[in-house]
Amino acid sequence: MNIRGHWSVLLAPLIPLALGLYLLNHFGVTPGQTLAKIQHVMSRQPPFDWTVAIDITVWLIIGFGLVVLAGRIAWLLTTRVEVERNGIEHRTGVLHRYTSRIQYKDAECLSLYQSWLGYLLGYGTVTVHGRGSAKVALKNVTTARDLMMYIDQQMARSAAAPKPAPSPVTAPRNEQPSTGDVALAG
Repeated sequence: MNIRGHWSVLLAPLIPLALGLYLLNHFGVTPGQTLAKIQHVMSRQPPFDWTVAIDITVWLIIGFGLVVLAGRIAWLLTTRVEVERNGIEHRTGVLHRYTSRIQYKDAECLSLYQSWLGYLLGYGTVTVHGRGSAKVALKNVTTARDLMMYIDQQMARSAAAPKPAPSPVTAPRNEQPSTGDVALAG
């Protein structure tokens, strides 16, 4: 089963973009006007035009929104969650690839986090905790509740699977089994 990230991660960067576009329209900011204002301010000729601060702020808001949006799109395109019969593999990254893998037999517990929007739209973060400090967090995945139930079933199936019997430990033939007493030389 191949799980993807949810499209809702694109909503947060759309807020500064919408705000920036609204301010562009409201203040009538154009790239040509902004450059002309910056050149006028840099030439230090009176009168000083304070509206250049508004123009620069608007362009910074739009730039911030575009950078965050590009990062979120890259995350959506490069993140893969492979849910298989024996375990989970989570891969993400553009410049640096990060891969984490956990077997169902090594998993100890599951947790699900859903915001109110995630609950309404059906996405969330499923975290699989393994032995020791092993943890795989599957952030903003689609059908989070179904994924959690599937992983829980696989963990139960793995726990119920017969385990190989340990080999019996026998004492060497020429020695007597230890009684637990220790003699100190002295």
